[in-house]
Amino acid sequence: MSNQRIVLITGASSGVGQSAAGLLSERGYRVFGTSRHPTASDPMPAVEMLPLDVRDDDSARACIQAPGPAGYTGNATCVMKG
Repeated sequence: MSNQRIVLITGASSGVGQSAAGLLSERGYRVFGTSRHPTASDPMPAVEMLPLDVRDDDSARACIQAPGPAGYTGNATCVMKG
């Protein structure tokens, strides 16, 4: 059994999520990033992108089952009001 830490980050195709995914992969985490359209974003070394639409229950179930047990989950979604 591996002792490598696993993290799942939503919104990893851009912005804060992409930055967090890159940083954690550099620090030795096994990183799974999610996006509604994972093939549309630039590939990141050591980050496995998975499809996820958080508004769709079937999409969420498929995503959670894909990587195995995640020790950490990060949600990079935020709402900004002007």
